[in-house]
Amino acid sequence: MITFLSGTSNPRELCVACARIAYRSSHLASPAEDARLLSSLVKRGHRAITEFARIVFEIDVGPEILIEFMARTHGWVLTDNILSLNPRTLWDGRSLTLGKMLIDETPQEYLDLVYGPTCKELGGVYYDTTSKVSIWNEFEFINNEHSFRVVRIRASRGLMDELFRHRLGAMVGTSTRRVPMNDLYIELPDTPESNQYIQAMFNVYNMLKQKDGLDEARKVFPLGAHCNFVYGTSYAHWDYIKSLRTSKAAHKEFKEIFK
Repeated sequence: MITFLSGTSNPRELCVACARIAYRSSHLASPAEDARLLSSLVKRGHRAITEFARIVFEIDVGPEILIEFMARTHGWVLTDNILSLNPRTLWDGRSLTLGKMLIDETPQEYLDLVYGPTCKELGGVYYDTTSKVSIWNEFEFINNEHSFRVVRIRASRGLMDELFRHRLGAMVGTSTRRVPMNDLYIELPDTPESNQYIQAMFNVYNMLKQKDGLDEARKVFPLGAHCNFVYGTSYAHWDYIKSLRTSKAAHKEFKEIFK
């Protein structure tokens, strides 16, 4: 027996907003354009952005069915008879016995993240992209293992790399392979030497961009280059990250983020 219990609010809109961070295209958002973008992402198999949505079920199945699903999928959390997962997990397990049972009980707004949108327009829900830190979604459930928080951060790529090392979550950052970065902010001391370095860096960036494209040009960016990125994980894991990244030895940029 499978029973749908709860899930992330506005899951399609949230996941599309995360995708727009990667493509630096939040200014292009509209209900129709968002539906087209979601359709394109699903068709091309870009399912990482669907990991920001969570779905929770109560399950009562045999051990063989459960073990098969757990062995061949990822992104799930199981406590007693409560199973939470994301739409990508459903896609990966769609041919399995438990996967089929879960899909049969999943509401359409979450299935749209598995198979593509069934509507021509999304709900027109938008999120803050300008402040340094903003919580985009809080999904609260019976315990911290199933509860899920999605946060957008504007900080250095060095901080992004450190945060993404905590792999028990969903993550996306602005793609330097897809988006030109001529207006990128570099966090360095305001000195003649730093300004000279930044100017030289952009000169090399533009030269490589014209010659070899963004794949090669992006190699010149230092860890101090700022970008937008989104990270989502359980409340329990957020607490763990905060305990590490606000310790005495933690980098000051992390401490500022967690104020």
